[in-house]
Amino acid sequence: MTGPTHGSTVGLVANPASGHDLRRLISGASIATNLEKVNVVRRLLSGLGATGVERVLMMPDASGLTLGVERAHEQHRVDRDGVWPEVEFVSIEVRQTIEDTHSATRAMLTAGVGAIVVLGGDGTARAVASVIDDTPLLALSTGTNNAFGVMTDATVAGLAGGFVANGCCPVGDGCRRAKRLDVRFGDRTERALVDVAVVDADGVGARAVWHPSTLRELVVTIAEPGAIGLSAIAAAVSPSRPDDPTGRHLTLGTGGRAAIAAIAPGLVRSVSVAATRVIQPDEPFRLDSTTGVLALDGERDILLDRGDTPEITLTTNGPLVIDVPKVLGLAAERGWLRC
Repeated sequence: MTGPTHGSTVGLVANPASGHDLRRLISGASIATNLEKVNVVRRLLSGLGATGVERVLMMPDASGLTLGVERAHEQHRVDRDGVWPEVEFVSIEVRQTIEDTHSATRAMLTAGVGAIVVLGGDGTARAVASVIDDTPLLALSTGTNNAFGVMTDATVAGLAGGFVANGCCPVGDGCRRAKRLDVRFGDRTERALVDVAVVDADGVGARAVWHPSTLRELVVTIAEPGAIGLSAIAAAVSPSRPDDPTGRHLTLGTGGRAAIAAIAPGLVRSVSVAATRVIQPDEPFRLDSTTGVLALDGERDILLDRGDTPEITLTTNGPLVIDVPKVLGLAAERGWLRC
């Protein structure tokens, strides 16, 4: 097949709150302003439009991002920016909570989008993945913890996402299954894409985890040396690639060997790792900790009552993730980029 096909639709979830958490105050992380996010959307639309994607369904917000995208579309010029898809905002009640992401994603799935693009950190990707079906997911990193999302220009990501959404690239050729952690305690089940940590705290507080001395246990799906966040601790002692079906469980605290990890941009800390072990897929195990707070993908989320014993299962049946380099390699090989 040569050249783009037409008529496809892509969903877009851009988290207006990503890049604004507490870690901006204690690390060297830059602030992702709405202006920068609008520019990312502009580049994404150029890439998607070049592949023949005709419509983008986007999550609305109340912080100005929606208005910025609308203005950018009004000022769009084909001679300068290329052909862009039309942008529509899904109809949801904006509450400025995680439920906005859940509701918008469900609306996109109902509309039959060919792929969903996420602009945010690991927490935003987790929120989308918690309700997504087998629709391909492309997470672009604009948050603080960015172990799950890809670090690439949105123009290039748009090309890859467009080729998958419009059917040029079969899902089986251009996507892979991500790993996931299923966390069960009592009647509740939560999921994480990258890591689950037990934090020595008596409340959720500001949510972000930034001080390694408070960590008791850490479970990760991936641990790549180039990542930023808690998974970098595991990467320092026992790396795990995305295509490796196993994960890692670390016990942290005094008496272990010291490991240096970049737990946030500009924030390198020494962490004491007392023990580490490989965890196999589909083999549930219980954490040692029964008190504290569970942090999912870098954000404190669940307060454990005394006596809770969370059970974690690693699965290789996580969301379908678009492999940007692979898709674009196939595009060159199979002629999709030729006019």
